[in-house]
Amino acid sequence: MAGVSPDPLAPLVGLPGVADAVRRAREAVVALHRHPVNRTGWAASAAEAALRAARASAALDGAELERPDGVVTDPVLAGAVRAAEATGRLLGTWRTAPLQALARLHVLAAADLGAADGAPRLGASDAADAHGVSAVSGAADAHGTSSVSGAADAAAVSGAQGTAAVSGAQGTAAVSGAQGTAAVSGVARAADSAGAPGRPVRGTERLALLAELVTGGTAVPAPVLVAVVHGELLTLEPFGSANGVVARAAARLAAISSGLDPRGLAVPEVGHLRAGAAYREAARGFAAGTPDGLATWIRHCCDQWVAGAREGRSIADARTK
Repeated sequence: MAGVSPDPLAPLVGLPGVADAVRRAREAVVALHRHPVNRTGWAASAAEAALRAARASAALDGAELERPDGVVTDPVLAGAVRAAEATGRLLGTWRTAPLQALARLHVLAAADLGAADGAPRLGASDAADAHGVSAVSGAADAHGTSSVSGAADAAAVSGAQGTAAVSGAQGTAAVSGAQGTAAVSGVARAADSAGAPGRPVRGTERLALLAELVTGGTAVPAPVLVAVVHGELLTLEPFGSANGVVARAAARLAAISSGLDPRGLAVPEVGHLRAGAAYREAARGFAAGTPDGLATWIRHCCDQWVAGAREGRSIADARTK
């Protein structure tokens, strides 16, 4: 149809191994949601999953987790827990004004780090553009609050159980791309291979493009969108501190909102933590914006949703004993 911009993230789905990785991630999370315990008592599972996610996310940024008395004193861990507790309250904001949600996540995550003003550190995000990436021109305008693929994922997970939306009960129900080679951030280099003319993008523009994608500007499968949100925020480092915690918290929000994990039961952060150096290497590949780097990052993220579903199942299994 004339005048309709192409989906800027659609080419990512065709990258090597991505379609299979997406299928595995979806199937793993759907199975987790169908666990007998999670059919009726999912809120308690989600609360535990959010706590484990916060701990793993904080550990990825070097937080000290263990204390004999169990008191949380590490500022990174405290911030990650606060961000997790705000998920239910921020879900509506994320769906309509994601940049506001990001600012709030940063305030919560960085409150004990001396840089909790919530203002984007544009110098850092602009510097990330030194990779030479180009933007996909004309991302689709945002209409509504969820993507087409997100609705499909939500329907698959909820099945006959009715709505699978996170109500925000207990506040901790989980904190919760690019173009054949292009996307919002380091993802745009492949746009050229698809014939889309590019131009340099600054950090502020890239955040705005990311917001458009989150609010309905793409119809790619939810695991791909979630991976782009995660990788883009790691690449841009829009704030002066706590960027890793914010990126992973935003990825959980994206997973809930898009329907990949609408109840916040999986814990992919544990998978990222166990992956160690592979997580950081994959993130660097995303930032570089090469086809191989983008594919590796998306496959990595999908694999951690499979691992996160296993972690979520261990939570559910423990509640049956």
